[in-house]
Amino acid sequence: MGNTESTSTTKTRAQPFFCESDEVNEFKYSLLNIKHNSSTTSGFFLSIHALKLQGILTNNVVINQKTIDEGLIGISILLHNAVSIHIACFHPTYIFTSPFLGVTFIALPQDSIDLLSKYSVKFLQYVPFTPKSIISVSLLDHTLEGKVILSRGTILTSWGFEIHHNCFTSTHSNGFPIFDRTTSNLVAVQKGSLNDHFMGVWLPDIVQAIVKHQEVVAQNHAWTREKQGELIGMGLEQQVHFDIERWVSPASVFVTPIWFRRTNHGWYWTPTSHFDK
Repeated sequence: MGNTESTSTTKTRAQPFFCESDEVNEFKYSLLNIKHNSSTTSGFFLSIHALKLQGILTNNVVINQKTIDEGLIGISILLHNAVSIHIACFHPTYIFTSPFLGVTFIALPQDSIDLLSKYSVKFLQYVPFTPKSIISVSLLDHTLEGKVILSRGTILTSWGFEIHHNCFTSTHSNGFPIFDRTTSNLVAVQKGSLNDHFMGVWLPDIVQAIVKHQEVVAQNHAWTREKQGELIGMGLEQQVHFDIERWVSPASVFVTPIWFRRTNHGWYWTPTSHFDK
């Protein structure tokens, strides 16, 4: 999961404000809202040059594995200028979704990208960076009315792939982009809230997960009973909490148990059992 990187001790929430600053104008053409059935959520357009992918990155609430399994064929998106368009998601559209990371990435075919160019849509670029060097961040919140809310704040702590920050979001939605205020680079995605602060997910961890997921799909790695038996043979205990599969190493005197979680793109571990929270 990674080590804790503490970057600040204050937990005062930053206050959002409407503005037409260069910071907003530069990125507002990349923001969107997604409508599917009766639900709405937020997201943004993202280009991952190294993977030759351009698509939509959003949270895992509205578009998730259940949505895909039920036969997702398209979504309606609301652009920066309040224009609503339909985007097809027919097979073989590549979709990565992870409830663990809390995100969904929908790769867009070229005809959809050509359509979006007519509306001045811009794809945010993923630029590799070192997460621990970032302290000051900003968040852009896109409302259903087409307004863009800017909130500036700081990263309070960083644990594994998650960050805790105090950039306030008034719409109580997730999927917003988070930027490094020093470089203006995209660094994280808004995931949720916890007590008196908010949570995000580092973008490098999302990109790495997409890479691993593509490898799993390409190599057709099946999770078989034989592989589960190998883990049991090594002394691990299987636990299933709702749809979450966990494996726990045995504990003894002076030995701390380790919790492992299998996802669709890799394994994670932690010395605590908070995977189900």
